[in-house]
Amino acid sequence: MAEVIDQSPDVSVLIVNYKTVDLVCKAISSVFNQTDGVKVEIIVVDNDSSDNVCEVVGGCFQNVSCIQSGSNLGFGKANNLASLQAKGKYYFLMNPDSFLENNVLKILFDALEADPKIGAAGGNLFGENLAPGYSFCRDLPGYFTELNDLFLGFPSKLRYSRSVYHNFTSSPLCIKGAISGAGLFVRADCFHSMKGFDPDFFMYYEDTEFFHRLHKRKCKVAVFPDARMIHSEGGSEPKKEKTIERSLKSKWIYLQKCKGRSSLPFFYFLTCLIAWQRIIVFTVFGEGSKKKYWRTKLEMAKKTYRDHLLLYSCDIPKRRLK
Repeated sequence: MAEVIDQSPDVSVLIVNYKTVDLVCKAISSVFNQTDGVKVEIIVVDNDSSDNVCEVVGGCFQNVSCIQSGSNLGFGKANNLASLQAKGKYYFLMNPDSFLENNVLKILFDALEADPKIGAAGGNLFGENLAPGYSFCRDLPGYFTELNDLFLGFPSKLRYSRSVYHNFTSSPLCIKGAISGAGLFVRADCFHSMKGFDPDFFMYYEDTEFFHRLHKRKCKVAVFPDARMIHSEGGSEPKKEKTIERSLKSKWIYLQKCKGRSSLPFFYFLTCLIAWQRIIVFTVFGEGSKKKYWRTKLEMAKKTYRDHLLLYSCDIPKRRLK
């Protein structure tokens, strides 16, 4: 059973809620039930959900803090807000649709205590059916990842064998990419020295851009297979079309910040080319729902790219380190 403490906790668990009160309670319960050997505090940020999450959480759990954001800040800015109140040596960012399967916090706490060079870590995520889920990306978005998608992921499979997005080994993996924000363990001092997540992102790619800066600091990023979580992907996401639109909007911002404005036409061309490729493939194989998804993505790519160029007529300021 987790020891909840107000003063000098080892780990601050940060959970952002947007109309997911039942999931938030389930996530908090998993922290209490699975955690042993570390002192924790839990902070919930309510992104103006109007679902009485603070009252519900306060009625079900003792010593869990709840912050009303006053508006929907998105993922990154809500976690930044929670970090201002957090007292832990480490932060564990946890989606409300993520649940601990074992003593994740102790496993990751011990790992980072043993190796000061590790700036951030994560574990293996599984779906509700216990199928291996998307836990990390081996490479940050860029030319390789786009071409990798065009060639249906084969370059990554040749390069990394099975462990492209999930650690199928029995040992920790050091990666050059990003860990899923659904279960991210990071040093508090590192998070604050990097000024947290870039507020230019509302949702999606804020964690990726964070890792772009983290790697520039020469910090190690590791994935520990013994730390296991369930992630019911999509449990806290909006409708698919809105999800695609938000993801693409953030993609253009990320690429402009990290690859430069001059790279955008090439990445836009590849994004559309990949969408057309998938449309043709799924037309041939008669998979109508997947074909519809990629048609929507193609149309959203065109719309969000035009909007991005109009909105950001010059370079976007990069998030600077101290």
